[in-house]
Amino acid sequence: MKQPSILLTLALFAFGCVALQRPDTSIGYLLVTNEGSNDLTILDMSRKKVVKTIHAGSMPGGIATTPDGRYAFVANYSGSVSKIDLISNQIVATVESGTGPTGLVMTPDSRFVYVTNRNSRSVSVIDTANTTITVRIPVGDGPSYIDISKDGQYVYVSNSISNEVSVIETASNTVVKTIPVGEMPAGIVATPDNRYVFVADFPKGIQVIDTKSWKIIKTLAADSFPAGMTVTPDSRFVYATNVSTDNVLVIDTTVLEVVKKIRTGKTPVQIELSEDGQTAYVINEGSNAVSMIDLSSGRTIKTIKVGHRPSGVVFQTTSTEP
Repeated sequence: MKQPSILLTLALFAFGCVALQRPDTSIGYLLVTNEGSNDLTILDMSRKKVVKTIHAGSMPGGIATTPDGRYAFVANYSGSVSKIDLISNQIVATVESGTGPTGLVMTPDSRFVYVTNRNSRSVSVIDTANTTITVRIPVGDGPSYIDISKDGQYVYVSNSISNEVSVIETASNTVVKTIPVGEMPAGIVATPDNRYVFVADFPKGIQVIDTKSWKIIKTLAADSFPAGMTVTPDSRFVYATNVSTDNVLVIDTTVLEVVKKIRTGKTPVQIELSEDGQTAYVINEGSNAVSMIDLSSGRTIKTIKVGHRPSGVVFQTTSTEP
């Protein structure tokens, strides 16, 4: 998932490693983009430590990886998208996406990535095989955060300046619905069961969109500026970071209520889950660290330092060490 540096977003609102084959085990890795140090930190979560730091581009944010863990695609706010070979530790291709590339998601078949261009009111669609743009799709003003439905049918874009969500149909690569959402929408996540889309909306709270009617059916209160969001694989719980109060909201989707709050590090901007949905990895921009949180207890297991101003994060499970 997911997305842009929250400090940058707030400002804009206002104006050679060989693969080690381990065929009998699945290894979990966390990849964190660091906007302030222009690099990508890779953490081995089984050992709970940083194993690699590589150059990612200028002001990297949104990130997605191919299913085999070989390549990462990174949106660089300076204007490009980098394709990084995680084995050779090199940027192997770069494409100019638009003005202010911010959020990035990959289609389930890994053929394309969709990138929000915050300052050119568009979403670029990039062919992952040859790293070329196939189309640019006009959306609202200030597109930033982005997510895709599990079946790959729809891409959801939060437009932070025009205060709306654009729904892109991937078959036609056109906007088929525009949904007003209040003020300054940021993080966005679609539940895997395709029932809801949750939007972090400052200062309104968390807006819940029903995907059958394309209407907001509920607004949940947030403590402060809600930003990064994620959802469990079974669609049961949605998690949203509160930037100013240093915590995470836990939303039960069966009742559409906030049922718990979990303390994090300083200025949590993004959140990702382990494959089983039992562990959360919270990106704390204010303390340049990742908080590893056991979701059953709400306890922080470990805090791991990363680069300067971490912004984007993705978790990958692979049998090959990057």
